[in-house]
Amino acid sequence: MNTGLRFSDVNGAKLSGLKTDNKTGVVALEIVQKKTKNPVEIILNREARMMIHRVRRIVESDYLFGVLTLQPFNRNLKEVARIGGACCKN
Repeated sequence: MNTGLRFSDVNGAKLSGLKTDNKTGVVALEIVQKKTKNPVEIILNREARMMIHRVRRIVESDYLFGVLTLQPFNRNLKEVARIGGACCKN
């Protein structure tokens, strides 16, 4: 999501953390970091909102991205980066 969040924080993100400001229409994800216990609000741009919408069509879970494990998450992240031209030849 290009946020610098730890995997454990992304993995623990829940639908209930999505908040929309009714005045401005800004959508944010609110989480409490597991390691530091610090609350964080991440403003979601259009691409992030679209990605979440696509994932939610196939995931049935209270967790924003369903149940993830680190190895497949990293593999998928690497593939996204490869498609976007950011890295990763193999």
